[in-house]
Amino acid sequence: MTERIDVFYRRVPTPTESLIGPVYHKYLIYTDKAGKRYSLRAGPDHGASSSNAINAPSDPNQESPYGPVRFEDAPFEKGKSTEYRGHEQSLGEPYLAGNDLSDTWQRIRSAFHDIESMNYQYWPQGINSNTIVDATLARSGNHPTYRDGTAGNSEWTAPDRQGQETIWAPGMNHLPPPPGFYEEYRKPRAIGRRRAPAIRPKDLLELSDEDFARETEGSRWREFWERR
Repeated sequence: MTERIDVFYRRVPTPTESLIGPVYHKYLIYTDKAGKRYSLRAGPDHGASSSNAINAPSDPNQESPYGPVRFEDAPFEKGKSTEYRGHEQSLGEPYLAGNDLSDTWQRIRSAFHDIESMNYQYWPQGINSNTIVDATLARSGNHPTYRDGTAGNSEWTAPDRQGQETIWAPGMNHLPPPPGFYEEYRKPRAIGRRRAPAIRPKDLLELSDEDFARETEGSRWREFWERR
């Protein structure tokens, strides 16, 4: 049996859907040779008022009414994966296929848990499940997802895809420096060395990708996104 890794998009009901259209949350599923499935997904720690989902936070690391991002790495089975219930209604995107993707999946899992250790706060219009999946794939050396426009397409209009629904998966395009980065950045340096100027989170979010990578000390993940 050919192994595969797929991206799935689950429609999330929102009170503003009539104004902005449907919103989707994405997650990953790996199917091994034996047909067993495993999933990676992220989400909020708990619910909060939908009014907090309308705008992006001024500082993505500020305390969120939704709590921290919760990461789930589990067999894709009833009672074990949050995504199992309602999965049949999710929209799919074939991502990778091959004889043995076990090493690839382990790299993806490793990147996923590296991000988990950064203790990000969850924001529907900030760092959310879509941001986490995008960053996980990038940091594990894989190409971006395509169906939601992450790879650069704004519409789902290729000839072989006509009639399929365009997917909007909101969230930050890249992870900001993790909580505590700025405190570390402001620590006094050794005598004779100048202290680096403090950078506000809002300023970082307005940078180009190249400047963002430079200001965050040479993050290389953007390079992975461009290997298509």
